[in-house]
Amino acid sequence: MKNEKRMVDAKPLFATSLRKLTDTRGRYDAIKVAQAIDWEQQEIAHFLGKDPSFISKNPVSPSFQDALAGLASLYGRLVELTGNDTAAAVAWLRTPIVALNNQSPKKLLLESRPDVVENLLREYESGLAL
Repeated sequence: MKNEKRMVDAKPLFATSLRKLTDTRGRYDAIKVAQAIDWEQQEIAHFLGKDPSFISKNPVSPSFQDALAGLASLYGRLVELTGNDTAAAVAWLRTPIVALNNQSPKKLLLESRPDVVENLLREYESGLAL
């Protein structure tokens, strides 16, 4: 019963976290996402494969939405896993992890290897990783 309550309680946290990353139309904003995960504009531009000036001019471009949705989802899940501790979620992204060959999740995300980070996050969510 406690697990069921936790799952119900977690959904509003996830929705609240994601809402802070969007504009009034519900489009992810690259600048807001970058700020939330403590990335520089140049880093989010690299992640999106765009020039930083393009990000500045159109941070909610439709062409960014799939990539930003994946990154925002990952961040939201991290926030949930850390008990709504956004600083811990950001720190996890920067921390070299043995299971990732001593690379940080951030480094792998910037190298276009989100699947590796997703796999580790799924292990944490399932309780397999300690």
